[in-house]
Amino acid sequence: MSIESGISIVAVPQIPDIFRVARSVKIPVFAQHVDGAGAGSFTGHITAECIRDAGARGTLINHSERRLNYLT
Repeated sequence: MSIESGISIVAVPQIPDIFRVARSVKIPVFAQHVDGAGAGSFTGHITAECIRDAGARGTLINHSERRLNYLT
């Protein structure tokens, strides 16, 4: 268990399930990805406010299926 080992455990469900999972577990829930877009004309982007309001307490950065390249 996390308490015994000192290792943090988080749940990382798909975006549509964050709200439901966050209400059902006692461990932190993270998003698999968040876009760096704010409010406004960003249809299709997942904002930090959106995942926070759904109950997520963080996000993965550079998920293997959503790699980010800041060098270009």
